[in-house]
Amino acid sequence: MNPKEYIENIRKRQLSSDKEFVLDSLTGAIDRLQKAFPRYESFLMEFVQNADDAKSTSLRIEIKGDVIRIYNDGKPFSEEDVKSICKVGRSSKTPRDYIGYLGVGFKSVFLISNCPEIHSGAYHFKFDKNAWDDPEHTPWQVIPIWIDEYNTEELKKETWFILPLKTPELIEKIKEEIKPEHMNNRMLLFLRNIEKITIVDYDESVERRLVKSLLSKTSDYEIYQIREHVNEELVSKDRWLIFRRVCSVPLQVKEDYVTKEWERDGVGQREVLVAFRLDEEDNLTEEEKGTAHIGVFSFLPLKDIPSGLNFLIQADFLTGPGRGELARECLWNNWLAEEIYKLIIEVCIPVFIANEKWRMNFVNILYSSWGGHPLFENNIKAPLRKYLETEPCLISSDGSIIRPSEAVKISDSDIMELLTESDLRKLYPNKKVVHPDCQVPWEIETQMDVEPRFNANAGPSDKMEELLNIKLQEKDVEFFIKFYHKYLLFYKNYSSSTISKLKSYCIILTEDFELTNANSAYIKPKDLTIPEKLRGTFKFVHQEIASDSEILEMLKILGVNELTSEHIQDLLKVAEI
Repeated sequence: MNPKEYIENIRKRQLSSDKEFVLDSLTGAIDRLQKAFPRYESFLMEFVQNADDAKSTSLRIEIKGDVIRIYNDGKPFSEEDVKSICKVGRSSKTPRDYIGYLGVGFKSVFLISNCPEIHSGAYHFKFDKNAWDDPEHTPWQVIPIWIDEYNTEELKKETWFILPLKTPELIEKIKEEIKPEHMNNRMLLFLRNIEKITIVDYDESVERRLVKSLLSKTSDYEIYQIREHVNEELVSKDRWLIFRRVCSVPLQVKEDYVTKEWERDGVGQREVLVAFRLDEEDNLTEEEKGTAHIGVFSFLPLKDIPSGLNFLIQADFLTGPGRGELARECLWNNWLAEEIYKLIIEVCIPVFIANEKWRMNFVNILYSSWGGHPLFENNIKAPLRKYLETEPCLISSDGSIIRPSEAVKISDSDIMELLTESDLRKLYPNKKVVHPDCQVPWEIETQMDVEPRFNANAGPSDKMEELLNIKLQEKDVEFFIKFYHKYLLFYKNYSSSTISKLKSYCIILTEDFELTNANSAYIKPKDLTIPEKLRGTFKFVHQEIASDSEILEMLKILGVNELTSEHIQDLLKVAEI
């Protein structure tokens, strides 16, 4: 039977069938699709999906006037494909091999066109509402009509869909939905076969080309580049690091009734993937947020399903026909999300730690706060947060890998210059300082030990007081000189209220190697003799401290007085009385 005879045979069978039954079923299917495809670009996604299933490497979408033409270079239609398109709500594809359901998704085209044409290989046919005297009572959407004449030689090969739109107003809505903020270059990322998508708007003389290319590949990961051109101008060039793993479907997942309902019970394995954005030098960078951000893929983007993650995830998630929501709670989706988590901790993290470029900021990329779809919060984000908070993932200053509980975060370069290795061992026994380039989210920082701190409002922190006492015991005058230069002189020109607070802190080193405050300290002139009766009465600033002119000036600003002979005489008179 030649292609024309095959189409005519289907047409005759459909016309001789129970029209009312077919029409009722078709009307219900179209109504469900109307709800499932809230955006006008959704039907285009179905064509992308089906082209990828047909092993296409290139897809082209053309808009001219009120007609959309869609081309792919994949396998031409078979008899089974034609039969599938002419059925109500059934597909010729098996979930084992394909990501789409040709026949189900194609029905979405009737939301925008009353006369779609299909030209694929030897098949040339259409579905035409206007060809029927009583289209409201005719299931015309599943009755094919053979096309004898084609406009160009181009239609005689490969696959073209020609879609005249129902109304001229639809074209503007579709043009809005194919803008980069809706259909962006990420849609290429997880397709198995398509490497190039071209979108041409002849009315506006604009051509967008999205091209994916493999840059490098190891046993653990691949790096892809996706370039986007508008006309001849390169407008973006994104790099992506992709990890993947093939997972065997557990028996209990296969036996779940939802798995069977979605015809996945015969599937033995599924692949899960995660993708991380790289900059031009292949450094990890956080995925950008905004209207173009798409975090969840089921081969194509699931735009309305937030992941709450700083990277992309891909798996064969069960979704509704319009891809706007995940299928109801089911073991299949839970299992895939759990496998993504395992991929991250068992493959991604070891690779990140071993890579000099990625080891310093991968924790910041992987850690994400609350939010996103509950499926991902419960199965990926929450366990990943716990892992990063408890397992060795941070890089220390000596290059070793440590847990947050074993880490000290010192972000103040001034204090780091003051501390010796001996100081660190005494302050933080059995802990290591995190490498200064290691990026750590604040939630993890709260679990790490803190650096010694000092500021005018709070004074010395507990760790700073501990450090000052260590230096007192060591009689390390040089440390105190450096400390005053780095912290005390900073407030030289501050307000009187700030100076007043500084006066109260016991941070001034005395000759007896004690710490006192500005109100109790004195500066001792070199040529002044202290009478025996008054010895031990005064707390003198250590001579080496007072010998530093800048520190001395600051001490005077704080109100530290220089002891005078008149002051001594007054005290002696009081003592005699």
